[in-house]
Amino acid sequence: MRSCTTVGERLETEALLEFLTKNGYGRADTVREPGEYAVRGGIIDLFPPGSATPLRLDLFGDTLEGIRSFDPMTQRSADRLPEILLKP
Repeated sequence: MRSCTTVGERLETEALLEFLTKNGYGRADTVREPGEYAVRGGIIDLFPPGSATPLRLDLFGDTLEGIRSFDPMTQRSADRLPEILLKP
């Protein structure tokens, strides 16, 4: 799994989930705190440590269709991002 992923690229979901688990992220039902991730169908929410807001990855099959930041309290999407850089 590459640590930088861009909208429109192929994203191997299992590799991403393995990366998150191996790098200290915890699976949650709803992402609210840094270091958490959640999977709901074609959506993966994650809150990278050091980030001001969590991120929502929208997938269509194995293609990353969009990345948005979102409010952890309301779960509403906000700004679109062109790429993400994940760190342990």
